[in-house]
Amino acid sequence: MDENPRLFNDPPRSSEKWKLEYNARTSAERCNKREKLDYKLEDGRYRSSKMWYCRLFCIMMCQHLDAWSLPETSLQNLLGQAA
Repeated sequence: MDENPRLFNDPPRSSEKWKLEYNARTSAERCNKREKLDYKLEDGRYRSSKMWYCRLFCIMMCQHLDAWSLPETSLQNLLGQAA
């Protein structure tokens, strides 16, 4: 019981370091979900890896454009003031 990493993990779940690690992981999972489901990454049936990477590159550009069109946040306001 003492050596079960699911129960007793490092860092402890109630710590600030755990929250940062958890937020980073969920952010990556949301990004992968957006690529696979919303932009239908796996629906392209290509034989060549060039076409696969071209599709992936286009999807990443769309994600980037989506991020720029998000509502303004305090970070964006701060960056606007610094410029």
